[in-house]
Amino acid sequence: MDWIHCNNCFSVPDSEKNFYLTSCGHIYCRDCEEQCARTQCKLCGNQCSTILLSSSLKPDVQIYFTDPFEILKKELKVVHQVSEFQKNHRARFQAYQRKQLKKFKAVKEDFRKLLKNLKDLHGERKKLTQENEALKKYIMMQRSINQSDSSGTTSKGYSKSPYDNAFHSQLDRVISKFIDKMDNSKSSGMSERMCVISPQ
Repeated sequence: MDWIHCNNCFSVPDSEKNFYLTSCGHIYCRDCEEQCARTQCKLCGNQCSTILLSSSLKPDVQIYFTDPFEILKKELKVVHQVSEFQKNHRARFQAYQRKQLKKFKAVKEDFRKLLKNLKDLHGERKKLTQENEALKKYIMMQRSINQSDSSGTTSKGYSKSPYDNAFHSQLDRVISKFIDKMDNSKSSGMSERMCVISPQ
């Protein structure tokens, strides 16, 4: 390290001379340490203690004598490890969220279809209910007509229908067609009978 030198005589380290670091951050060689940093630092005037500069320095002191580029490389390696660690966990979590979102969309679509089916079924049920009610009214009307015919009452004796006019008119048309068909059948039968009786 070309920057280490004695802060008093400016000598540089060699194999025969030791250097000392003061607690206030100054460096002195062995020769100057006795007079410059025994109890008080010559440069800053603060009371201080010294330690020998060697490879056995504590890590918190050794770092000040480490090449900054080595520190940067080491820290970049740590940064890369931390980044990869967080990246992998983030990717795993995001994959889970995407999977859950896909499930949620599928459930939402199924729910939408279910609502549509329920709406359709409700419409069908309403329609079937209306048809069922119409059939009940028709059957009741037919029974009423049959009972009237069997008792010998005339059309003048019929009471007014309790049903609405539109439905009543429709029933009247159906009944009229049925009666006309019956009358036609009776007329046809009588003609045939007359044809058979006529030669006598």
